[in-house]
Formats: sequence, structure tokens, C-alpha cells
Amino acid sequence: MRQDDLIPAGEGRGIDVALQRADDLDNKSLQFIQNIIHKQNAVKALDVACGSGGHSVRMALMGAEVSASDILDRADDVITLAATMGVEKQVQFQVTDMQELSQHYRQEFDVVVCQRAIHSLPYQQALVALKEMKKVLSSNGRLYISASGLHSELSQGYEAKNTPVKARFAQLEQTVARHHDIMHPVCLYAEEDLQKALEAAGFEVESIFSSTFGNIKAIAKK
Repeated sequence: MRQDDLIPAGEGRGIDVALQRADDLDNKSLQFIQNIIHKQNAVKALDVACGSGGHSVRMALMGAEVSASDILDRADDVITLAATMGVEKQVQFQVTDMQELSQHYRQEFDVVVCQRAIHSLPYQQALVALKEMKKVLSSNGRLYISASGLHSELSQGYEAKNTPVKARFAQLEQTVARHHDIMHPVCLYAEEDLQKALEAAGFEVESIFSSTFGNIKAIAKK
């Protein structure tokens, strides 16, 4: 398994993996964009919790018009990266709380990506965020989402490991937290937890699987 560099996403919210590489879920979203871009003039994509915009730029390079959003102001990072790759006209950034997406975006998106972020919210708030993602997803669109896994390295010393998911929200063990730069409480997910959350938000889950590391990844539609 590839070892990612410790490039912080910001404010102790984890490593900005998307800036370093595309993972299998990213690649599935790019394949979806490639498939539908031949059927319509434009593909609109939303990158939720985009960090420095690594995957936003990859989607733009595939031909999508991308709205990049993050709760932190990453405008300079995203715009600089997009300009470096020659897609600055296709990428727009906006500071946005994922629990308020429909207040900021009136359009619908063919692709919504939310990688390594939903676990930063308590379960009930995560449901709100998922419902917001559903509101801004088009009827034929797809959501690509991942969460830190309950059976991953992150669960070592995690006090809420045996707590039901609806109440599971706690700090990681200190050494693990520092290693992964996750300094806030998190809700770690098992596959069945994320599937039930997606279904509770009104999604139909097309596929759900665990990475080699143990994180949970899913593809869903309305």
C-alpha cells in the first residue's frame, strides 16, 4: 500500500490525499465523467471538502465544470493549482459547510464527490450533510463518498469503537491522531454504518467496499 506524505488538509482535519494521488473511488468518478461527457455538452461536478483541490482539478482536466467547496477558505490553493494545470476557467471555489450545500448551490450536479470528510461530523449531522448532497445531485448523477473506517488503523485506542454509530464520536488515540493529523473527534464507520446512513438520507447504494487501509467507500444515486 502506498504511503502518503503528511500534507495537512488544514486545522487538524487529516492528510490531503487528493493533492497527492487519485484513489480507486476518484478514478471511478473520473470514469463516470468520461462516460457521460460524450452524451451531453457539459458535466457539472461538486467536490465537497475539496482541500487544496487535487481532485477538483482532475475532474476539470476530464472536461467537467467543477464547483470546489470546503469549510476552510482554500481559494488561493485551489485557484493556483487549477491555473497551474490550465483549467482555472473550469474550477470555481466557495467556502461552504457541507450541511448547507443547497443554500449555496442552486444547480444540480452530475457528480458529487466527498472524500475523507463525512466522519468529521457526528452521525446526525452527517445525515443532514448527506441529505444536502442528495438535494444538489441530479436525477441521473452519482455520489462518490468515503469515510474513515472503524476497522482501520484509526480505531486503535479509539474509545468509541464499541459505541453504536449514532452516538459514536470521539478523539482518536493521541499517537494515531498525530500520525494522521486528525486532531478533532470523528465518527468511524463500518460498511453497514455508511450504507444505512446513505439509505436514511434517501440514496440508493450502488456499491460499497473497504480500502486496503480499511476506509469505507461508496457510490450512490437518488
